[in-house]
Amino acid sequence: MSSPAETEEAYTTLAPNSNPAAPSVGDTLAASDSQQKLQTTPLPAQQPSKAEDPRTVEAPKAASLAIRGVRIPQRPPPPGPEDCCMSGCAHCAYDIYADDLQDFHAEASAARASLLALDPPLAPDEWPAEHLGARPTQSAGKGAAGMPSEQARATAESEVDAVIGGLDPTMAAFLKMEKAMKKKAASAASPAAASSP
Repeated sequence: MSSPAETEEAYTTLAPNSNPAAPSVGDTLAASDSQQKLQTTPLPAQQPSKAEDPRTVEAPKAASLAIRGVRIPQRPPPPGPEDCCMSGCAHCAYDIYADDLQDFHAEASAARASLLALDPPLAPDEWPAEHLGARPTQSAGKGAAGMPSEQARATAESEVDAVIGGLDPTMAAFLKMEKAMKKKAASAASPAAASSP
């Protein structure tokens, strides 16, 4: 059995020499990495979502806003191109966004009507124009129950179409095709279509 001093000496003799003519594997890899980087372009589905990207983390926004007890809805942010995997999902990120926008428009319309019905009325500087748009006339708010769901859906669909129109042409074409296919499948599954010959 060898002593600790002999063992240490054995390890020091096995250590790589400091001969600069023979660089280590680590030195060789480090030099090649710094000289040439592999250039790749990730696919949209491989890119991190804005929510996952630490460089785009924003300060948390107010969870909710209320004026005189009336809750003011927050507009949902549109999904980014990296949020769609282009796999023809049953519930695409843009379908979910359309549903969220429909809910937003219905809630915003109800909030407008409630704010206009307040007594005493809101002062002009109290109106949350950045969340609800321009203030409608006072008479338009009296007795208004809010936006009908069909109108909220149509408004949401047009806003989603505008977002899709600003995407990469390939992604936009794919999403338009998916929308047309879903609309066709929905009309074929409707009871009126089933009763026709």
